[in-house]
Amino acid sequence: MSSLPNRPHPGWRAALEWLPALALLLGVALQLRQYVFNRSLWLDEAYLVGGMAGRDMVQLLTQPLDNNQAAPLGFLVLTRMATMALGGSDWVFRLVPWLAGGLPWGSRA
Repeated sequence: MSSLPNRPHPGWRAALEWLPALALLLGVALQLRQYVFNRSLWLDEAYLVGGMAGRDMVQLLTQPLDNNQAAPLGFLVLTRMATMALGGSDWVFRLVPWLAGGLPWGSRA
């Protein structure tokens, strides 16, 4: 019977300490890649954008969206504010979800 201790190798311990940070960086990189790739809007996204277009903030909050679309009021307000400040491109419509998706990553840092 050998007398080897049942402790992990010190190199493994250091690697395991870096594993959460590496997973975090990989998640951020994949999310950034999807945003930068700037694919065209999907049909449901296009319907939502169409329902938001041409409405002021009061109409956005008090009237139903076109094409039977629904979205949280906070999302609609933030997206409308972003489009008022930055214009109406696909990038801007995806900015609020992209930033919201990044909040969990930032809270772990």
